[in-house]
Amino acid sequence: MHYRMPLFDRYLVHAPLHEVSAVLSDDDLRQVCECRPLADAELDRIRSLLRRQPRHHPQVACGPFQPESLAIVTTRSCNLRCTYCYFDADGQDERHVDVDCCISMVDWMMEKAIAHGATELPIHFFGGEPFQAFEVIEAVVTHCERRCREAGIRPVLTATTNGLLAEPRARWVADHLHGLVLSLDGSREIHNRNRSTASGKGSFAAAARTADIMVARGVPLRLRACVTAASVSRMSPMAVWMARRWRPASIKFEPLTVNAASRTAGLQPPDPFDFARQWYAAYGRTAPLNISLVYHPVNPGQPRLSSCLVGHDVAVLHPDGGIHACYLDPVHWVRQNQDLSLGHVDAGNHVLVNPARVQAVRDTVADKPGCTGCFCRFSCAGGCHVTHRQQGNIRAYDDFCLATRTISACLMLDRMGAAEVARKLLGDTRSLSRLAFQEDDRFALPRHG
Repeated sequence: MHYRMPLFDRYLVHAPLHEVSAVLSDDDLRQVCECRPLADAELDRIRSLLRRQPRHHPQVACGPFQPESLAIVTTRSCNLRCTYCYFDADGQDERHVDVDCCISMVDWMMEKAIAHGATELPIHFFGGEPFQAFEVIEAVVTHCERRCREAGIRPVLTATTNGLLAEPRARWVADHLHGLVLSLDGSREIHNRNRSTASGKGSFAAAARTADIMVARGVPLRLRACVTAASVSRMSPMAVWMARRWRPASIKFEPLTVNAASRTAGLQPPDPFDFARQWYAAYGRTAPLNISLVYHPVNPGQPRLSSCLVGHDVAVLHPDGGIHACYLDPVHWVRQNQDLSLGHVDAGNHVLVNPARVQAVRDTVADKPGCTGCFCRFSCAGGCHVTHRQQGNIRAYDDFCLATRTISACLMLDRMGAAEVARKLLGDTRSLSRLAFQEDDRFALPRHG
């Protein structure tokens, strides 16, 4: 698959399956697409690279279900009332996942890991706020550590949290977990504006204290920030401040996902081009500090068919014992006419996975016809298979698409040593719009002869 996007008076050419990117003039591209011999050695090299067999062949998984990792949604309850929460964690569902159910899943994962000669057992705790069910996590971690010692396998235990932890619990987390994803939206003012407790108290102090404890004890910290129209202009200085204060393994900025809660709060998402400009500025300022700035739809690795858990054979245990391919409550899938269930843990704590459901979920990653003509097809791959599902089925770009296309193009230029061209593009609204709004990026090379 070959793509070309307008770049001022030239084209940005990208062939992700061939690992080829180049900036070509209109005449250069015409010559590359012709069958005539080329006098220009560099153009001839580019044409040869584009015509060779692809290096990558991303395909829908098939065969037996072999989960790459286990995720446990310990509870849907949360001790915060974030104004933009799209997990709809209103604090009313206090149900915790059953400990014995979790232990059965860990043992099931362990059997598969041993059978396949795995050296690690990755387990991630999620919510709601996962540490609302602290006793569950404590019991699962203790069991997992023991089983891994016996099998000679390294446990890799991580969690996503709001950081609202008492100091003794934060220290326990630092002693037993191998990484923490912490939601922190920036400065005290920005963070407390949208992330407060049920009583209206800001949560910045507690989150920052948890971050300090993790850093002091050498636990890899990954910061995750939600960006709104009100905070987008401060992304770059926020990234530098976060980098210098905590030296995190990564910083991830996510544009606000519009939902019922955010509408009620009167919050607006950032303009996609403002988000892209600020993200790229932050990228330029954090790179010299050796901090990884993450935007998940952009993939620095091999081409893929999915940028979320769906399609990657991850088992997600929900509080009711359901085993699914996604963290979101199934009510979100129903709204999109989807079924991401894989199986369940029954009353006797037996793990039951339905192979037909596994394959049906795997097959969904190839079902996004609206993404076919986009040059981000094998990196963004359509984004979230639930919240962005509709967009992947129609030929129209939303704000998520526009930001992703812009950031992807700029990073491509940056890696080609053309950072100045990327900055020029971001500053030229007309040229940026031409690239971002182009309906179909594909172009074809004629066959030999």
